[in-house]
Amino acid sequence: MIIRAASRVEKILDSLTRFWQTALVKNIWQMQQAKSQFCAVAEHAVGGRPQVVTKHGRPFVVIVGAEDWKNARPQKKTLLEALRACPYDLSDLDLARSKELPRPLSL
Repeated sequence: MIIRAASRVEKILDSLTRFWQTALVKNIWQMQQAKSQFCAVAEHAVGGRPQVVTKHGRPFVVIVGAEDWKNARPQKKTLLEALRACPYDLSDLDLARSKELPRPLSL
């Protein structure tokens, strides 16, 4: 009984995958298809629609446009910006260096 239900679910998922692959807004590609039609995949991705490439029926990679990638990545902060954004009061820190000579070392 459980095996039949699992096979039904697989069939439903396969039919949904085929449906989305043939829909007007194509965003799921098989690996071989994506390789042979890479220009079309890239054009769709640049148009603001991430493209999913599958391998053996499972999602493998997602191709997005450069602008979408740039906007999705967190912006790097400089050390000064990070310190200014710190919620703690850093004015109490003693950042002065010691003027003492180092201790003698014998080898």
